[in-house]
Amino acid sequence: MMKLACKELNPAINCSFEARGNTAAEVAKKMMTHVKLQHPDEVKGKTDDEMMAMFEAKAHA
Repeated sequence: MMKLACKELNPAINCSFEARGNTAAEVAKKMMTHVKLQHPDEVKGKTDDEMMAMFEAKAHA
């Protein structure tokens, strides 16, 4: 099981969301959906490919 917490991306944001999945790609997709809906200002100017690559790289067991 892999995971990535919103706080790991930006500790200044008070958010308890944690994406979990079997693969880094699955975690990244869940995190991208969350960030786009809940923190759109945090990802302004970033492409979906850039976000997916960043989230996949940060996902961990």
